[in-house]
Amino acid sequence: MSLRFRSLTTRAAVIVTAGALALTGAVIATAGPAAAADPTWQTVFRDDFTGSGLPDPNKWILTQGTSYPGGPDAFGTGEIETMTNRPENVDVRNGNLYITPQRDSAGRWTSARVESAASNYRPPAGGVMHVESRLQLPNVTGSEALGYWPAFWMLGGPYRQDRWSWPAIGEFDIMENVQGLNWTYNVLHCGVWAGGPCNEQEGINNGVNNAGAPCKVTTCQAGMHTYGLEWDDSGPVEQLRWYLDGELTFTVNANQVPAATWNSLADHAGYFIILNVAMGGAFPNKLGGGPNAGTKPGVPMVVDYVEVKYAGGSGTPTTSTPVTSTPTTSTPTTSTPTTSTPVTSTPTTSTPATPPTGGSASPSALRVSGSTSDSLTLSWQGSAGASYEVLRSGIRIATVTGTSYTDRGLFPNTPYVYSIRGGGVTTPELTATLNGASASTSTAAPTSGPTTEPTAGPTTGPVSGGPSGLKVTGTTGSTITLGWAGSAGASYDVLRSGIRIATVTGTSFTDVGLFANTPYVYSIRGNGTTTPELTARIG
Repeated sequence: MSLRFRSLTTRAAVIVTAGALALTGAVIATAGPAAAADPTWQTVFRDDFTGSGLPDPNKWILTQGTSYPGGPDAFGTGEIETMTNRPENVDVRNGNLYITPQRDSAGRWTSARVESAASNYRPPAGGVMHVESRLQLPNVTGSEALGYWPAFWMLGGPYRQDRWSWPAIGEFDIMENVQGLNWTYNVLHCGVWAGGPCNEQEGINNGVNNAGAPCKVTTCQAGMHTYGLEWDDSGPVEQLRWYLDGELTFTVNANQVPAATWNSLADHAGYFIILNVAMGGAFPNKLGGGPNAGTKPGVPMVVDYVEVKYAGGSGTPTTSTPVTSTPTTSTPTTSTPTTSTPVTSTPTTSTPATPPTGGSASPSALRVSGSTSDSLTLSWQGSAGASYEVLRSGIRIATVTGTSYTDRGLFPNTPYVYSIRGGGVTTPELTATLNGASASTSTAAPTSGPTTEPTAGPTTGPVSGGPSGLKVTGTTGSTITLGWAGSAGASYDVLRSGIRIATVTGTSFTDVGLFANTPYVYSIRGNGTTTPELTARIG
């Protein structure tokens, strides 16, 4: 999966790799030597996706929308889906992560893009990094698979600072697949935007006759397979190696490209991991197009685990220890992991917990019972033995047994909207805001119809040219349009729950992919001024 428009038209090419003769076809390098036998591996990251609900926010970012703020439209690939954090698009259950494309009655597609919080994965100096996932591709083939584009890949961390730094900062497509075909496509993207030493925007890849390495015994769609990448810095020439079920499928050596090209992809803090299922775009278009009316929605990519481990080396290996707060994806750095915007989607449909004998499972009297500088502890009345769903901005973030829950990794001066569901009852929403190590709260009953609710929030002193008068100027069934007073030529940050989701020139912004009866908390920042927060709902 990449930020390019791929062509799989074959062309003559001969590339020599270490100890092997190259093949002809799309730009390709042949398998080279494997890693040293039985290295001593140190696991620096692993997620087996235990529990339920959304992926662990300390490990994963859920990038939303149709592009990165300030980056190319449609993620640079022409894909047509909107990425969300809705449980029907992304959830953890039964020990797996599910990423599920969905299509609504109007034909609009949604899916999910799950990124590692850490963006510094690279081998220790003189050592080896191995990145692996065991997963099952969406189990759909033929005409029903048209437009499906699942991928497991890595992107250079500097991209989180500069959304136009691709492909120089590097991209490793560990597994890429389209149209339900039984193969894994391996690609290195590097160099310049078009042509160059890496033959962009095809990249250096294992594609021959419009196919990659096939899955054996069971197809890639019919069962779980492991997909891996090794970056080996232990020899005289750095090497990238791709694996399918432990078998080497593709190799690229550093000396296949100019030294400056390799240094550009290798000499930075490292890479972040991405798992996603795109719909449509340049790659599917090359192999039959889609999606169309016959494409089957609701077929997930199922991920058993993701693991990063290191071996050897004289340097200090990087680790995946994430920050404890939840920063935005729009202003990241290469050294501090980023996370997604706060959860704002529609809750899943669930069966209320059955009240245990001798007590009522219906929750009531939701309150904040404790706080730290980055956490809020919620408590409520109910049964200590009952199961409750904790909702934040209308979406389930946890299921607990008992009558308390601590939400961690929060920002100060940012409103978080909670409710508790169980026994067929959902409490009124409680808005809590951290102020240092203490918290302020307010409770409001649900409202109906499009509404805007001013809420107390931090604001800086007025500065000439700063935004003011924030209001909702329009809504649809899935959008809210904001307007404010300011300079038509000025640049403003749009904040949702205190997190920047866009930077615009002008005095209006439309937030898309929203859900009814869900509170969205907005403010506008510019020229040293931040407006008071405005809470808006649809329906």
